[in-house]
Amino acid sequence: MKASAEVGPVDSDLDSDSNENTTALERPVKKARMELQVASSSKRITPFDRMYVTEGKKAPKEHGDNALMLFVTCTGVPPHVIDSAEFKVFCSTLNANYKPPSATTLSDRLIPNECARIIKEMVDHLKTERDLTITFDGGKIRKPKSFYTVHVTTGDRRTALLELDDASMLSHTARYIGELLDSV
Repeated sequence: MKASAEVGPVDSDLDSDSNENTTALERPVKKARMELQVASSSKRITPFDRMYVTEGKKAPKEHGDNALMLFVTCTGVPPHVIDSAEFKVFCSTLNANYKPPSATTLSDRLIPNECARIIKEMVDHLKTERDLTITFDGGKIRKPKSFYTVHVTTGDRRTALLELDDASMLSHTARYIGELLDSV
């Protein structure tokens, strides 16, 4: 590919080396080449280069998957929506290189991994706190489903949910509640 010629001002020091019949405004000024010159012997892809490219593609994929997981969990969008053709077209319109994960990958791997990460951070934080108060309560929702919750409150009155236990179809005895609290 040839660089296009442009007519532009020329330094007066260069006039002495140029053809005397050509005026300064008629001489072409070359553009600097911005392409890298690669030696023919280095055109092979080395394992390091392959690893570098693979790692370079992995980071945007992980960021995109994490943002999609947060979108689905925080907005209440059902995970099966991301398997639809329309959603895949939407994603490819935004970035042709990003392929969204399947709904099963989202439900079976991404959401549980994020949940485990959050619980670990919460427990690590609670280990540094003093004067913790643990509370529990049971209840029912519209359908005949019952549950027990276990919360911990810190000295500065921040509360965290430690356990949400589905107690449907179980006998709510003191032994059951004791086992639930012991596990926490």
